[in-house]
Amino acid sequence: MQSDTPDTPPASPHAPVAGPGRLGSRGRGLWAPCAVLVTALLTALLPACAPPEEAATWAQREDQIVNGTREPQVLPMTPGEQLAIGYLFPTGSPGAPFCTGTLIDPRHVITARHCVEGRTAANTGFAIGHDPSGPRGTFALEAIHPHPEVDAALLVLNGDARRAAPELRPLPANRADLSGVAGQALIGQPVDVAGYGETQDAARAGRWFAQVILAEITRTFVVVDGRGRQGLCFGDS
Repeated sequence: MQSDTPDTPPASPHAPVAGPGRLGSRGRGLWAPCAVLVTALLTALLPACAPPEEAATWAQREDQIVNGTREPQVLPMTPGEQLAIGYLFPTGSPGAPFCTGTLIDPRHVITARHCVEGRTAANTGFAIGHDPSGPRGTFALEAIHPHPEVDAALLVLNGDARRAAPELRPLPANRADLSGVAGQALIGQPVDVAGYGETQDAARAGRWFAQVILAEITRTFVVVDGRGRQGLCFGDS
């Protein structure tokens, strides 16, 4: 992290990709506790979810859950744990999510660096709740700390998110090195991915979960494979 990072230690950079696909320092994704929940990923299903003219501008878009469910399919999560998965929005527009973020403690959110490039704490907010049309809580940011090497950023809220939702349970970031034997033991295992995205269907707006398979883990990226059934498109970074 940069020298002005808050006292809370940074999470290990295990940035995921939607699959099959890959995410690294120049890819797209989000830090997350990889052995538990993968929460924001790159688009490899792009040709299947967008016409060619939109696919050409994928680098300027986000990812969206495809064929997902409202509840996790692999890892049981309490409502409080699910609340830890929220979204970023332009200040003044809490109903317009543009990226996903995960609370790793009551005041710190991990998201993708590309989500906050060109943005400031003053024009970016964070919200919790599965439905952006009626969020459980919205929060101003105190600071944004982009990672200098990988596609991840740490957001600092201006207050404790539990004030808006006392039952909220943050998802602590994975700090183990999964690039070795421990990570290899997870290859082939199913994991949940989660995110918010533009579905072009009001009935399917908000946060969705999808089940994917861990295909590869290194120190800088994770590869997951939706096996053509579930995955990500625009809106879930």
